[in-house]
Amino acid sequence: MWLVLASSALAFAPRTQIRRVAKLRASSIFEDDKVLGVLGIDYDYPPIDGDIDGPNTFTFKVIREVVKGLTFERAQAGYIDAGIKEELARAVKVLEGKGVVGLTGDCGFMMFYQKVVNDLTHLPVFMSSLLQSSLLASSFEEDERVAIFTANSTSLEPAIPELLGMCGIRDDKMDQFYVVGCQDIEGFDAVAKGQAVNTTLVNRGIKTLLAQQLEQNPKTRAALIECTELPFYGNTFRRDFNLTTFDAVTLANFFYSSRAVNTNFNDG
Repeated sequence: MWLVLASSALAFAPRTQIRRVAKLRASSIFEDDKVLGVLGIDYDYPPIDGDIDGPNTFTFKVIREVVKGLTFERAQAGYIDAGIKEELARAVKVLEGKGVVGLTGDCGFMMFYQKVVNDLTHLPVFMSSLLQSSLLASSFEEDERVAIFTANSTSLEPAIPELLGMCGIRDDKMDQFYVVGCQDIEGFDAVAKGQAVNTTLVNRGIKTLLAQQLEQNPKTRAALIECTELPFYGNTFRRDFNLTTFDAVTLANFFYSSRAVNTNFNDG
């Protein structure tokens, strides 16, 4: 089951007013008739490019449906009741009706709802970038490490054993992962406040933080960006540090490519 989960005026508009279908870029190698579905938490803020909800993040069509009542605080706690489950079912049905090829979420904590959504649809479901953790654990030596970057380590760290366990990470593999929080980076408090982020300022802080982490953890071989608002900075990881980096965008691209026809192939 799969549920996936410009102009300056657009950049500061509430997400509910942002175009439901992201524009296609000429560089796309995929046919443009496939659509990815995003289950959205009930939360408004101005998304930037690279954000899972950014209007220019993907080279294919994306449709977002808000799960009413599923606030960030509730998602963070993995809270679910009959009302939330009913809303998830409604949102899934809406996206299914629009012909999406898979479902993802727009918050890393939506990993808590992976199984619930799986039970609601026959589409592939990939609710959080953390699902890529099992791939990373198998890709490196046992003494090599993966840094999980998040908006707030205080919130994520206590939940990491449960969340990674849902992704198939065994207890004896947990030490391969460590959590890095961005909450103390200058300017990043705008994320918690639902305000526009000064990406230039935050990017400087990201570079400093990553350099410190790589010095303290020299066996770090990859980064896994958990927060769906952070993929914009992934290019800094890749370009400036030559670091293998996965995030919500790489996850969505991975699943989307499994259904889209690659136009680079001349198969007649």
